[in-house]
Amino acid sequence: MSARFRSRSDAFRAARASTNRYGVLLEVTYQAHTLLCWVVRSVRS
Repeated sequence: MSARFRSRSDAFRAARASTNRYGVLLEVTYQAHTLLCWVVRSVRS
């Protein structure tokens, strides 16, 4: 069972490494969206 879990974590790590650039892009987009919502909220109030 531990070997299966280890191989699954390795596959998960490989998938994360392959989609790393998309993850960074998604993170930046989310941060920009949060900042934009905060600016709009502060301007309205």
